[in-house]
Amino acid sequence: VGARTVILGIETSCDDTGAAVITGDGRVLGEAIASQGEIHAKWGGVVPNLAREAHENAIDDVVARALAAADVRPENLSAVAVTVGPGLSMCLRVGVVKAQNMCVEHSLPIVPVHHMEAHALVARVGEGGKKREGVEKGVDDVDETSDVYETSSARASFPFLALLVSGGHNQLILATAIGEYRVLGGALDDALGEAYDKTARLLGLDVGGGGGPALEALAKRGDPKKYRFPVPLRKRKDCDFSYAGLKTAVRLAVERDLGKPSDGDAFSNVQGLEGDDDGVPNRNAEMEAFGPEETARRDAIRADIAASFQFAAVKHLEERTRRAIAWARESLAEEPLNEDEEKRDLSCVVVAGGVAADA
Repeated sequence: VGARTVILGIETSCDDTGAAVITGDGRVLGEAIASQGEIHAKWGGVVPNLAREAHENAIDDVVARALAAADVRPENLSAVAVTVGPGLSMCLRVGVVKAQNMCVEHSLPIVPVHHMEAHALVARVGEGGKKREGVEKGVDDVDETSDVYETSSARASFPFLALLVSGGHNQLILATAIGEYRVLGGALDDALGEAYDKTARLLGLDVGGGGGPALEALAKRGDPKKYRFPVPLRKRKDCDFSYAGLKTAVRLAVERDLGKPSDGDAFSNVQGLEGDDDGVPNRNAEMEAFGPEETARRDAIRADIAASFQFAAVKHLEERTRRAIAWARESLAEEPLNEDEEKRDLSCVVVAGGVAADA
């Protein structure tokens, strides 16, 4: 694997269809994506059957656009990599079938990719860079010494600690080499992404674009110390995660201060309506049900609950990550040094996964 290795990557694990062409030394030559945000918005979350259908409709075009952006023909690829899990099985199948068909047609090897491993290692894609604007040369016209490609940030070197936060997974992993990982902690129940989505729904937010962004937008207007939600697992001296108790505390606060949702009541009738740009449920519906003063009060309560939830949720991440850093350093200090090493320590902490985009 080197500068002239050219791999097509395909990703269909959940609700976006993605493809990219990348070289062995980390240059992204071309990429394309088809979002399903509008398809799932009205349902308040990803609907597997709709996601699969959207992947099937988009996969050929997305791959073609990625190859065109890279100026690479399929027969010139070195391999095709594809996500095989974890993810929605019916969605993963779409990407796998596309990769298999391309590999058969062009006699290429197929590379199965573990979703969470890819999250951890994506920080190592950075030694190369994207093609400079206006440059028309393809990969066959340049080598690793060419100035055709922009220089990007240095990639993460081993060993490093990875905090993986996604819709369905929370993990702390010590990565010492490709394929060599030590899991220091994981989710005991809900992952952070699930907790964000469920809390956003409890607050009546539009989660079509994801519960995390919607809740984060609302939290900016609230007081993070208004509600003293418990930071999970403070009495457990390990690196595991748990958000079930925090989610329950939020639900109780919502029921106490906003009213318990039930069929036919005013609170239930405004839940899940399309939100305004600032993440607050449709004001016209609430004003009609409660009046302007009560609506303003409820908006403030929602913002305070969102901010307080986010404070406790992120504090939990911070505390577990600090402990994982200490554990990883102790573990590395006990290992024998290589000839070129004076001391073995973590090079960095990598935060990756869909929820990593949230504050």
